[in-house]
Amino acid sequence: MIPNKNLLLPGINFLLIVSLFIYLFLERSTVNEIVYVDSHKLFNEFAMSKEMKALGQKIYNEQDKTMDSLYTMVNLKKDPQTIEQLNILQDSVTTFRQQFGAKESVKIWARIKSYSKDFCEKKGYKMIVGSQFGETVLYGSPDKDITPELLIFINKRYEGNE
Repeated sequence: MIPNKNLLLPGINFLLIVSLFIYLFLERSTVNEIVYVDSHKLFNEFAMSKEMKALGQKIYNEQDKTMDSLYTMVNLKKDPQTIEQLNILQDSVTTFRQQFGAKESVKIWARIKSYSKDFCEKKGYKMIVGSQFGETVLYGSPDKDITPELLIFINKRYEGNE
């Protein structure tokens, strides 16, 4: 017995449409839209981080010269007032260095996050997971690690080339 020809064609069309829908859904699943980066490497190799580190080092070197001069004066004079000045300056330098590093890190991460959002929109990613020394991401397929690609993008963007 031959099935009704009028039902066969619509049935085949229905199966093709459902198959195509399933294929497209699986192809565009969120698994392909989630990637990860090595946050430590991204931060350290970002051009802005390198600039801020160089600036901080310049300031630290100037502070160290001042401290060295005071150490020399303390050793020569053994003056209690000079020793007190040295202690005050040491505390001030320590506080400045802690605050400078923290403040600059916040600025750098804000810039990285902003550029990463633009990168996601450009590439069609829904999420970038950050990993530092493998602590956050227990396993990630190497093809999902976009650290080098994102690093190129954010550095170009920072330099005004993207």
